[in-house]
Amino acid sequence: MEIKWALDLLAIDRYKTISGAADYRNISQPALSKRLQEYERKLSVQILQKKSNKIEFTNNGIILLEYAKEINKLYEQAINEIKNSDSKKIRFAAAHSLANSFFPKWYKSNFPQDLDISLEAVNMNEGYELLLNNYCDYLICFSTEKGVFYNNLDFKILNITNFIPVTNDINNFNRSKLKIANYSNNTYIGKLLKKFLLNQDVNHHISYETDIAHNILEFILNNDEYIAWLPDFMINDYLSKTLFTLPAPNWNIKMYIIICKKKSNQDYSFWNRIK
Repeated sequence: MEIKWALDLLAIDRYKTISGAADYRNISQPALSKRLQEYERKLSVQILQKKSNKIEFTNNGIILLEYAKEINKLYEQAINEIKNSDSKKIRFAAAHSLANSFFPKWYKSNFPQDLDISLEAVNMNEGYELLLNNYCDYLICFSTEKGVFYNNLDFKILNITNFIPVTNDINNFNRSKLKIANYSNNTYIGKLLKKFLLNQDVNHHISYETDIAHNILEFILNNDEYIAWLPDFMINDYLSKTLFTLPAPNWNIKMYIIICKKKSNQDYSFWNRIK
């Protein structure tokens, strides 16, 4: 059983509904339903059944749930053993686009290279869960405000960036009906952009979605008539060559790049070195 399966089953056991479990797992309800159907197809057994407004486990599902609990317990034990044996390592989690493009330059220019670090690329919700459960020490992410929305975190601003709408085919750009490559709805940026488009009352169709900004960049470079919002630090080398900004400067979205830690993390030796 994959750890992903175990966590899905534990979420359903906790919330008793597909919608509640999907919210907790930071995926859409249809995506979780599809995954559960896949599990049942692979195992050739029914795992869940509906009763009134709740989801219950079948007898086979109860057996799987017990194994899921053991797998999760072993997984947490492994994480704790790794954390204890690797206590001097500084563990970062960062939004996908920041992990690939921003973090290496920022870290290299500010800190000695002999520090022992690890970096995991995540979306905002995943990163917050890692930070909350002590699986990382610092989270680097985007925010539209100068601070984050969690009272249990300390933060510092590292930089300011703009998400700029771009296309590779400005001559055939059709503003009356936008074809958009966007971030998935389970990401902070994806939710933000969908809200932005609704507020602008723009006729649009989202034809491609992914969690990862580099995938959007590759897609937009190779597909005409699409637009996408990408951070300026990622696209500066492409502008006026293979990518073009839309003639709508009020569509630029200002973002702060911030680093967060839990307030309960009292190790200030690294934190105080962050400028």
